[in-house]
Amino acid sequence: MSISKAAILLLFVLVSLSAYGQDIGRPKPPRTRVNPEGLADTTKTAKPNPPSIDGEDDEEEEPKPAKIKDTTNYPFLTELHLLLDYGKLLTLPTPFESKAEGGIQAVFENRYVGSISYGYGSINPTGAYKNSDYNATGTYIKPGLFYQLAINPKNKLLLGAQYGMASFEDSGVTTIESASGLFEPYERAFARGGLKASWLELSIQSEGNFRGNFWLGFRASYRHLISIDNPGDPDVLIVPGYGKTVGSGVPAVNLFLKYKLNFFHPPVVVVPESED
Repeated sequence: MSISKAAILLLFVLVSLSAYGQDIGRPKPPRTRVNPEGLADTTKTAKPNPPSIDGEDDEEEEPKPAKIKDTTNYPFLTELHLLLDYGKLLTLPTPFESKAEGGIQAVFENRYVGSISYGYGSINPTGAYKNSDYNATGTYIKPGLFYQLAINPKNKLLLGAQYGMASFEDSGVTTIESASGLFEPYERAFARGGLKASWLELSIQSEGNFRGNFWLGFRASYRHLISIDNPGDPDVLIVPGYGKTVGSGVPAVNLFLKYKLNFFHPPVVVVPESED
């Protein structure tokens, strides 16, 4: 081989290597795809995002607020309540009935409530019998036991039962008139004393603080008649403290004003939560 041919071959090799090196360092163009319409799609395929490191995007946890717990040991006798059924007082001016009722409640360990109520009733219902004037008068007593739930410091709910016992008498005049008017009306008076009755009363009571130690509330009850002295002719229609004897049970609602005597004011201790 001559020197000129060798020089030309060497020059060609150097130029080829130079071009190849420039091609290696140059970024590759995006891959071209052809869609069905025949147009080139030069969109570069998106690379997936690398997975984030655990805890990198998590927000810092806020500290939980401390819970308020009542850790006080309540005394055996916590409160004493005086009750007045003001709903029954509204009947005193009426001509057909006069009622009054009051009571005492004792709260033990801020949960259990023992109660006793005493009342009086004189009822003369209009139209009790078509041809009779009927009246029932007597007293009653109702011991009971409730469980107290504190919704908040100024609202409470009580669930419980009472056992009612009444001693009463009834009287009236039965009048029978002649349909033709040819005879004088026939009247027969009756008076029965020493009658007794008993019943069970299931109640739910709600009360709220009105002002200071004064509380207002209502009690919804269902009364189930257990026993009654009923001589008949006519039948006993009204039992003071219970209501009408029609059927085996009657609903009732009481409105009351309560005054509370507090023997203990428990402090509230803030106990922070443990880090566990």
